[in-house]
Amino acid sequence: MIENLPKGSYDICIGSSNEEYIQSCYSIIVQEPEPLSVTTSMDFVNKTVTLKVSGSTNYIIQLNEETIESSLNSITLPLDRINNELVVTSKECQGTYTETIILEDSLIAFPNPFDTFLNIDVSNIPEGSMEIKIFDITGKLVFNDKFTVEENIRPINTSSFKSGFYFAQLTIGEVKKVIKVFKS
Repeated sequence: MIENLPKGSYDICIGSSNEEYIQSCYSIIVQEPEPLSVTTSMDFVNKTVTLKVSGSTNYIIQLNEETIESSLNSITLPLDRINNELVVTSKECQGTYTETIILEDSLIAFPNPFDTFLNIDVSNIPEGSMEIKIFDITGKLVFNDKFTVEENIRPINTSSFKSGFYFAQLTIGEVKKVIKVFKS
């Protein structure tokens, strides 16, 4: 078996060493696998994460200390901690997907309950690019904004939101923080 062969075209010839020399030659093409692709979506009410994966036929998923081998393209896992470490791999050459999912009320959102505007305090967040997504109680995305932290308070116009519970998710790099809020 030949291992770690880089992608490319190869000619392989196999021959015998007995009295009659017989040789067969073949041309083969070694291709790279599809890239590993992972998309996560959270169910904040039931504290679960659903992974949608592609790029391979088998995946190794590690959530905290639990390791799961799966051939499914979609799998739902429980988030049983405040700080959840997710790692997904397949073939070594496809790389590794990592994400930290934090389920705590460490963000400060005010007022709560809110009416026309919801303010997110990002003063404890390091400067850089981040994203705020707000989901309704069914998991439907109702607000999405990518921005660079320049001020301590990020106001969000919520006048079009219906009354009820929402989940504000702040993503900074691979870290996601979630807070539950209520529109009166």
